[in-house]
Amino acid sequence: MRAETESAVGALIALLTAEAEAVRRGALSDLGALAARKAGLLESLPALAGRARAEDLVRIRTAAEANGRLLSAALRGVESARARLASIRGAAVRLDTYDSAGRGQTVSFVGSTVERRA
Repeated sequence: MRAETESAVGALIALLTAEAEAVRRGALSDLGALAARKAGLLESLPALAGRARAEDLVRIRTAAEANGRLLSAALRGVESARARLASIRGAAVRLDTYDSAGRGQTVSFVGSTVERRA
């Protein structure tokens, strides 16, 4: 039974390590498959809690918390990139400027035409 517990703990630690590496590499598409495997392993965690060594459970919790921080940072990065892309796209249809009094103004390019001469 001890070998089974150590095997389950080892598998969970290895999976958490793989998850962290995927986030660091930016391989976010890999996270879906890892999450499915992790869910299966986490179902066995309550049964392990009584048999696993305390230091193994601490390693699992530490790795999971570190991954949570990595995933939060990755999410903030994706949100920041999305906002930046929206800003860039918006520059094609409008220009935000300031008048001589410092008041913001928006100049829209939508529907305007430019006369072109040869």
